[in-house]
Amino acid sequence: MRSNSIKSYLLLFLTGAIASLAMADSALAQRRFGSPRSRQPLITDTEPSSPEPPATTSEADVNSNDVELTPDNPNPQDPSLDQPSLTVTVYRPDLFCENLIPRTEQVSREQPTEGAIGHVLKDWAQGEFRLAGYRVQRDDMTGVVNVDLRIAPDAPRRWSSLSTCEQFSLLGSLRSTLLENPELDIARVEFTSQGQPLRF
Repeated sequence: MRSNSIKSYLLLFLTGAIASLAMADSALAQRRFGSPRSRQPLITDTEPSSPEPPATTSEADVNSNDVELTPDNPNPQDPSLDQPSLTVTVYRPDLFCENLIPRTEQVSREQPTEGAIGHVLKDWAQGEFRLAGYRVQRDDMTGVVNVDLRIAPDAPRRWSSLSTCEQFSLLGSLRSTLLENPELDIARVEFTSQGQPLRF
């Protein structure tokens, strides 16, 4: 009789331990990669068939720069050896997509914002989800920077195919890199794709 009650308690204990491990593992996965039950993407395909005209803002207040990315030249804003440079902190995700890790990089003093963005985007110039370029618009009055990202026309993946980790890796890294460098003097960052807002 006594051995049966010990077996019952042991079985009950093991069942409880396995159940708590399964729940903890599910919670950990949800914290790292988002809810597996969520079928709706955090970023939706909002790419119009034809580019939208830019918002009307006075040219004196907004500075705009177009940058093209290619697999052969993923960071065209990298400073040459004879250019004066500025040290900025670039943020990249860790292996688990939980935290952003800072790393110092050199950028051109003439275009430090574009240089910092280039360091984040250089890994996104190749692969199935490939960026063809970006445009930076800065409103000097408010300190708001808009980064308009363009997917390569022949890339098989679109915005809605990005996992939570990929969204964090791309947009989270860009946002932290731009906001955490006081020398860039940026108050807020907005992301668009061909003029359509990206939210994550």
